[in-house]
Amino acid sequence: MSDRKIKGSLLKIVLIVLLIILLGGAVFYKHDKYKRYIELQPTVGNMNGIELTIPASFRGYSPEYKGESVWRPLPDPPERTHKSKLDSFHLVVIRPYMENHKQKENMAARHANKKINDSAKEKISIEVQTLFENKPSESVKGIIADSKAHGVYLYPFFDALKLGYTRQKQDDYEKKFDELLKLNVITPIGPHAHEVYSGNTIYYWDGDVRIYPNDDPLDYLPHNIKGKVNTIIECPNSNIKVSHYDRCTQYYEIPELGARVTLNYDRQMLPYWRDMQQKSQSLILSFKHSAH
Repeated sequence: MSDRKIKGSLLKIVLIVLLIILLGGAVFYKHDKYKRYIELQPTVGNMNGIELTIPASFRGYSPEYKGESVWRPLPDPPERTHKSKLDSFHLVVIRPYMENHKQKENMAARHANKKINDSAKEKISIEVQTLFENKPSESVKGIIADSKAHGVYLYPFFDALKLGYTRQKQDDYEKKFDELLKLNVITPIGPHAHEVYSGNTIYYWDGDVRIYPNDDPLDYLPHNIKGKVNTIIECPNSNIKVSHYDRCTQYYEIPELGARVTLNYDRQMLPYWRDMQQKSQSLILSFKHSAH
């Protein structure tokens, strides 16, 4: 093969490679541009009939619509409207004013938070989940009635109250009233109280609740629960050295949405639990479509 033919073949190869790179770049740019467009769009849908419009700047994880899973997203999701049924959505905010964690409606302000507040300890994770997810329609009335009568339901909390000790290590619970937080509290005490193990949890709660024992140790049906719990907070009891894990989880319900709200935050923010609950509820309800 002559030098001229070799050079011609090499030139063709180079041109083909350049064409592939250009086409690939164009496809990537289009995909990236579409992705950024989607990221800027608000989350819309309805939760138990209440229409919601949630600004993208508050969004944490992707929302979950009825019949779908955030872990197995649809390759070609349908257009979302206020008729789309929301099972859950996730927000990230910064206290004390519940500002969106990107500070602006523009995704380009993603890193602005570092200039405004560089402490992850001020960030609050908020998950809002319908009480009726994967529940048969005939059970909805019972769930509503139980929610109104007894408030927040959290199995591990009721289990701890009924047993009086931790299941795994049998550390007794000490019950008292925390004057600073204005909350009831049970704390594991005993030889394993400061070990890291499942169930070594401090429970705080707002409300008055009593569980009447019966023959079934796992029976926590409404007829065995008296009183109402408005808020439940769980914090690790062990001496955890890594501050990332030293976080508390707070549960309450918004009857208007038929939803449970879960707040997750650094333990240092626990004294502000009531303020965080009130402000997060106001924020969530501000997303009602009629309010815009």
